[in-house]
Amino acid sequence: MKFNNLYLLIIKSNINSEQNGFTIIELLIVLIIISILSAVGIPQFLAQTARARQTEAETNLAALNRAQQVYRLENATFGTIDQLGTSGSASISSSDYYTYTDGAAPTPIIAYINALAQIVPKDYSDDIKNYQAAVNQNSVTGEFNSIICRSSNPTADDAQADPNASSCIGGEELGKK
Repeated sequence: MKFNNLYLLIIKSNINSEQNGFTIIELLIVLIIISILSAVGIPQFLAQTARARQTEAETNLAALNRAQQVYRLENATFGTIDQLGTSGSASISSSDYYTYTDGAAPTPIIAYINALAQIVPKDYSDDIKNYQAAVNQNSVTGEFNSIICRSSNPTADDAQADPNASSCIGGEELGKK
C-alpha cells in the first residue's frame, strides 16, 4: 500500500509542476542526433544516386552491344549508333545523364561505343563515371565478343576496351555482356 501512495504522490507532483516543454539540453541532444544522422545519410544517398545513373549507362551499353551484333549479322559490318536506330533496334543517342557516341568508325571487325557523362544542361562529369563498350566478331569462329569498361573514377577518362573486345586496356572491366 505504501508503494501505491508513493506512486500517486510522484504523479501528483509532476502534474502540479510548472514545467512545460523541453529543456535546452534535451533540444541540443536531439539536434546533435539529427546532425549525425544527416552527416552519415546524405553522402550515402548521393552515392546511391550516382550508382543508379551509372547503371543506366551499363544497361544502355549492353543493349547497344546486342544491337551491334544484330546489325553485323544483317549488314556484314558493324554500324554507327545512328544506323542502329534505323535497323529496327532501339535508338539510344543520349539520356539525362550520358551522351552516347561512336568510339571510332565501325568496321566489319569491331565497333566501339562511348558513354560520356553529360555536361549540359547539368554537369555530371565529376559525379558519374565514363564508359566504353566494344563488340567484335572473331573472323575465324564467327563468335561475338563484347565487353563494357568503366573509368576508374568520375574525373578519369581511362575506360578503354582492347581491339578483340576481350578485356579492358584501361579502367575497370564490368564483364562480358
